[in-house]
Amino acid sequence: MQDAAGLFDVTTKNDFGFDVGAGLMGFFSQNVGLRGDVRYFRGFRGTSDNATGLGLSNFNFWRASLGVSFKF
Repeated sequence: MQDAAGLFDVTTKNDFGFDVGAGLMGFFSQNVGLRGDVRYFRGFRGTSDNATGLGLSNFNFWRASLGVSFKF
């Protein structure tokens, strides 16, 4: 059985990254509508393979959100 304290070990590492995405917003009445978006996140890592010194890392994920919008 794995020690529970090992699950929450924090290591500090900061890398550059980017995200791309798109979203929509539509209103069903004068003041109430829905909004949604989808985004893709990807990290960079250091490399000596090219002149920039950056390559794509294995860290990546998608995120989607949906919500209600109110206009005043």
